[in-house]
Amino acid sequence: MSDQTDKDVDHGPRFRLKIRSPAILSTHVECWKCADMTPVICLAGREPDGTLGDVNNIVAVSPELEQVLSDFPLFQPLFSRTTGSTTYANMCAACGALQGQHFMHSQPGGPFFAVHAREAELTVIPIEGPTEVTVDLEPYHDLGDWRSADGA
Repeated sequence: MSDQTDKDVDHGPRFRLKIRSPAILSTHVECWKCADMTPVICLAGREPDGTLGDVNNIVAVSPELEQVLSDFPLFQPLFSRTTGSTTYANMCAACGALQGQHFMHSQPGGPFFAVHAREAELTVIPIEGPTEVTVDLEPYHDLGDWRSADGA
């Protein structure tokens, strides 16, 4: 059974997910605002068949994962005027502009779009797991093989 933690007034349900084999994916993108190259990361996990799947729209992380993410200060909870919500997101190292979730994860050409097919282009940093995150499922279109924190 899924563990629905709450429902935001303006957004969809939130669920806790356990990521059994977590990793940080890292690359660089051109900032949409200042055009400088900036480092970006996302959280990912390995599916049972070994392929990578990205996790986005993260609203909360476990204390252990928060410690890991402290090594990536440009990835933090940021408010998006576009979505009207706060999620973990990347910001530009040069100008501080938020690098949007939709571009990063959902648009062809985005750095974390179809990560299972682009693993060779990304730096994959395995992290000790499993770990848990809370995600906003309203924009989350494909859970793939993720399991809820209670294992269901």
